[in-house]
Amino acid sequence: MKPAICSPGAVFVSSSAGVRNALPSVTQLLTILPLALAVAACDGDARSHEEHALGRKSAALTGLGFTADVLGFELPVEHWSSNNAAVASSDHHIQAEKALGMTGAGYTLLESPALSTVSNVEPTIGFFVSIPEEQPNPSWFGDAQLFVDLPSQGLNNVWIGYQSLNGFPRSVFKRVSFELPSAVVQALEGSYSDLRLRVAMNVPSGGTYHLDDLAFGQTPPFETPLGPSESDLGVLKMEDTENWSVSAGTLSLSDETVAGSHSLALSGGGYVVLESAELSSLGRVRPNLAVHLKKPVNQMNPYWHGSLALAVHAPSIGLDNRWISQQELTELESGSFRQIVFTLPDDVVTALHGEYYDFRLRFLLNLPVGSLTHLVDFAYVPTEQSEAYAQCVALCESQLDLGCSATPSFIDCAHGCRFGVLHSGCSAEWAAAMTCSTSNAGAASCDPINGEPSYGCAAELAVFRDCIGPNPL
Repeated sequence: MKPAICSPGAVFVSSSAGVRNALPSVTQLLTILPLALAVAACDGDARSHEEHALGRKSAALTGLGFTADVLGFELPVEHWSSNNAAVASSDHHIQAEKALGMTGAGYTLLESPALSTVSNVEPTIGFFVSIPEEQPNPSWFGDAQLFVDLPSQGLNNVWIGYQSLNGFPRSVFKRVSFELPSAVVQALEGSYSDLRLRVAMNVPSGGTYHLDDLAFGQTPPFETPLGPSESDLGVLKMEDTENWSVSAGTLSLSDETVAGSHSLALSGGGYVVLESAELSSLGRVRPNLAVHLKKPVNQMNPYWHGSLALAVHAPSIGLDNRWISQQELTELESGSFRQIVFTLPDDVVTALHGEYYDFRLRFLLNLPVGSLTHLVDFAYVPTEQSEAYAQCVALCESQLDLGCSATPSFIDCAHGCRFGVLHSGCSAEWAAAMTCSTSNAGAASCDPINGEPSYGCAAELAVFRDCIGPNPL
């Protein structure tokens, strides 16, 4: 049962508000190659949650010197008292150099020293919390409350609000925020020297909770990144067994793969759920989600080879083991990897454009008992790209229409699209090359990235090529 909301010295009551695709098409390959093989370089575009959240006023803007250090949790042991949990200084922080680390269970009240008049007062105030990776209670991660005590202005331990920590990302900072009543805002805009802020953390046992950057101002609206983060892509590429689990059978690694170094090898038959670790934002996803499966040549039942279904799970955005669809495997070619595509409903796509930290992929395999090893690799989630990327795709497709698919230019063009758009270090050079290529589209050749024979843009393309360096593919 979730513990009751507590408060110092008083009791408060509150409420908180597909089809089988034997071989990927040219367009699919064009999209998969750059994202599958080189997406690790895009962390500049898939902004971290910390970077996203730093758009409001930091603690340093609310005061100078001592006050800034207190609100920034720079010296937590010296500045913040605790009635229960052990408090320590931590290097796991979101701004400046330190954060407050709180280890202990149950209800803990953290109290600041007396502060003098603060500036830049706004109706919203908040701080960042990072919860431990291990959570003993999957249905309750704790909660946070805030109190303001300013006796000289008539505020005596005023309760500001409560926020649940359920759904917060683990080991990643996320902001909790509270709306200040107008009377509190007016009092904080006055002159005083007896302001004390009290943060109440009611959390389960185990692990360390981190707090940082108590500040005025609203958190900017979430902006969906272009694509998944590097860590989430690592999960999707199925390179290890740490990020995937099975409900039955055994899971190991195979060197046979369509992307990266490994695929997942699933041994055993019957009904098996292959589930991913939790993922954060996947980016601006498109309706199709694909996975690659290799069926063994020898089948226990020649008339039925099993089925593969997909469900997605992200309770924080209303996706509770949401069934997507099921694909039969009998007609799927055996002995090599084949791509299986699932179409996501519009409401799922919309939900995945939002902010979440608890998304899981669940592949439901129903196989004949005693089945030989099946290989699963690279769960690919297409994402929307910028206008320049779309322009590049069209450019590459135009060369393929000229019968150039067997030339190295296909890889070069895909590489150029990938790095030119998403690698920020070469965006200007790419833009110049695309501007030139667009104006010379009538002189298309089979090798636009290398400029041979020419789009009339050999110089611009050479500058871009020099920027991205040797082709890593």
